[in-house]
This record gives sequence, structure tokens and C-alpha cells, in this order.
Amino acid sequence: MRHALLAALVAAPLTTGCLADEADNPYAIYKAGGAVSANCGDTGLLVGPAEMSLRVGIRLVGNTGFHWDQGDGILMGVIDDSASFSVSRYMRVDVRPGDDDNAACIVERTMIVEGSFDGLVDTDGTYRTFDAVMRNEYRPYTGSDCSDLLEGDERIADELPCTVSYELEGERD
Repeated sequence: MRHALLAALVAAPLTTGCLADEADNPYAIYKAGGAVSANCGDTGLLVGPAEMSLRVGIRLVGNTGFHWDQGDGILMGVIDDSASFSVSRYMRVDVRPGDDDNAACIVERTMIVEGSFDGLVDTDGTYRTFDAVMRNEYRPYTGSDCSDLLEGDERIADELPCTVSYELEGERD
């Protein structure tokens, strides 16, 4: 059960499910990929793959609205005049229940994507490429204790808090 819950923490940024679309303002589809940098350790359930590849739908909404959809739900953010954008998502997972002797282990993940579009805007109002950093910050929830899960064969990471980041380069599909 613990593995399934932790998979949700790690897999959410890697999801490539169905992307949303709306006829009057369709998403531009981008292929993106990048390499990892992390301080969660070399092994553990929170350590992501060495490289990531994903499809993401991006839609500009009005002058400053921005939607990012990689198949696991739409993230709403902002884009500024210099074509820089940011979106974020928060989730919390109960990894191990508490008992009379030990506090529960609850891990929080904040995924933050910050980047900027490059190149000229195409005739349909979308950009051709973007560069971004997707950062996944993991930390124990206030009052929880995950120290027993930071060692052994089923460890979740070498330390908490820790961060897994991907330098993404995206190109219009």
C-alpha cells in the first residue's frame, strides 16, 4: 500500500494521460524532456528517473492566464509580459499510519514549474519552444515522523526535506 501511495507522489509529474481541449481555445501540445538533479539520494521511492519525457498541453488565457495540462489535471498560473510563466500543485500523502508509539509519516509534495517561452509567437498565438524547471519539493508534514523510512531497503529518500528537479526543454508538437 505504501508503494502505491508513494507512486502517486512521484508519478504525478510524469503523467502523460489525456490532455484537455476546448474547441474555442485549444491547447498547444508540446513535447518536453530533461535531466534530473536531486538531493533525495541515489535510491529511494521519491527519487525520480534520471531523465523525463512528457507531453504537455499549454493554453494562454486572456492577457495573463496560463494553463498547463500534462494529463493529470489542469494547473492554472500566470504568464507575464516577458513570456515567463509559473504554475504549482500541492499534494499530501499518508505514507505510514501512526500508532501509540510513533507519529504517522505524511509526506507533502509541492510541484512548481517555472519557465519562459522562446522564439516568436506563431500565427495561432502560441509559442514554438519553452525552457522550464519542474521542481518537486518533498517534506514531512508538520508533526509527522518519517525517520524510519529514510533507511533500509524500502526507504523513501536519503533525507527529508529533499528536492527533485528537471530542466525541461519543450518544443511545439
